[in-house]
Amino acid sequence: MLGCAIVAWRHRDLMRSAAWPSLMIAVVLPACLLLGWSSYTASQIPGGEYHIMPLAAWRWSLLPQILHSIFRIMVAKTGLFALIVFIGIRAVLALCARDTLAPSARGVAIVAAVVSAGMIGFLTFTYLAASFSAEEAVAAASFWRYLGEAGPAVMVAVLAVLPLGWLKRMPPRPTAAVLLGVTLMLALATVRLYRTDLTSPVPWLHAVARSVDVQVPPSASLTLLDMTGDGFPVLIQNYDLALSARAPGLPPRTVSRQADVTGISGAKAAQLRFDDADYVWLSEGNADATSLFGTALHRKCSYLLRHEARRFNTVARWPIGYTWSLGDGRLG
Repeated sequence: MLGCAIVAWRHRDLMRSAAWPSLMIAVVLPACLLLGWSSYTASQIPGGEYHIMPLAAWRWSLLPQILHSIFRIMVAKTGLFALIVFIGIRAVLALCARDTLAPSARGVAIVAAVVSAGMIGFLTFTYLAASFSAEEAVAAASFWRYLGEAGPAVMVAVLAVLPLGWLKRMPPRPTAAVLLGVTLMLALATVRLYRTDLTSPVPWLHAVARSVDVQVPPSASLTLLDMTGDGFPVLIQNYDLALSARAPGLPPRTVSRQADVTGISGAKAAQLRFDDADYVWLSEGNADATSLFGTALHRKCSYLLRHEARRFNTVARWPIGYTWSLGDGRLG
C-alpha cells in the first residue's frame, strides 16, 4: 500500500484521471482489510496479534535451535524447498547478461526467488524477535504453513523457466487418456503425502482437551507434559485449556507446561517436580514417565493423572489417534 502511494505521488504528473480510482482500490481496500484484521485479532485472538518485542528480549540464545528446526523442516518438506532452491539458482543465473531466458520469464524467476528468500528471512526474524512463546520459536512453529504462501509464486516461476515447447506435440488420444488416468490414480494414491490434514493430530488433541476440561475442576492446577515429542501437543492443549475463550463467569485455568523440542529424556525427567500440580496431562506414556509417576504409563496412550496423597493416580487415558467424538474418556 505504501509503495503504491509513494510511486503514484512521485509520478503524479503522469497519472491519468482514470488511474486514480485504481490507485484508491489498491490502497483503500487493503487498508480496510488491515483494520478489519486488527479488530478481529483484538477481540477474538487471546493476547491479540503477535508483535515485535524490545531488542533486549530477542531470543539470541535460541537462534541456533531455531535455525536447526527450520533446516529440519526444509529437509522434511523437500518438494517445495527443492523448487525454491532451483528457482533461487535460476534467478541468479538470470542476472547474467548472456542468459537466454525471455525478459518476462526472467522477471518471474527473480520475483519468486526474492519472495521466497524474503519469506524465509522474515519468518526467521519473527521467531527471533516476535512474541511467540519460547517453545513455538524453538520449534519454528507453522514455518511450513506460513511459507506455503510463497508456493504458488514458485510454481509459476518453475513453469516460466522450464522448456515446455514439447507440450505442443499432443500424444494420441488413447495415450493421453492413459496418462490422464495414471495422473489421477497417482494423486489419489499419494494423497496422504500432501493432505497432511488427513493425518493431523490436531482434531484428536482438541477432543482430548474437551475431555480434560470436563474432568479437571476449574480451580485445580494443571500441568501439561510432553516427554516423547517436540512439545506440539502441549501447545494445542495449552491453547484450548488456558488461552481460548471460556464460558462467561468461569475463572482462567492455572496451567503450566513442561516440554522440549527434542523431547524429555530420563535424566531431565528426574529433575522435574510436580508437587504443586493437582493434575498432570501426559501426551504419551513411556518407561521414563512410568518411573517418574510410579504408575504404568504405556506408549501410544495419553493420560490424565491426579495428584493424591503424594502419588499420582490415572483418571483417564486416550489411545493416541483415536477420535473421541463420543464419551469423555473416563476409565471404568
